[in-house]
Amino acid sequence: MATNNFDKWKALIDEWQQSGKTRKEFCLEKNITIANFGYWRTKINKIENSKPQENNTFIRCKLSSSHLKGFSLEWPEGMKLRLPENMNINEIAALIKALRNFQ
Repeated sequence: MATNNFDKWKALIDEWQQSGKTRKEFCLEKNITIANFGYWRTKINKIENSKPQENNTFIRCKLSSSHLKGFSLEWPEGMKLRLPENMNINEIAALIKALRNFQ
């Protein structure tokens, strides 16, 4: 049982993510405003993303040996990501952050 607003909203947002529903559908079903939902979703994302990350180091980063120029990143869990060589560092950082949030 949630003991405070943060826990309550974190549980609701987790439930929404698992539901497959749009924010609007979920909020109507739960009788909450979309604005309040958005406020807490943003607040929780900021808090979650500011926590120190552990075990997020890569095993290897190597140049691709295929005819397509680029490189691949490999995580300890076995996930591999192939990226073009002309992708800038900001795009790579945003992609990794999005993948981390997707887990």
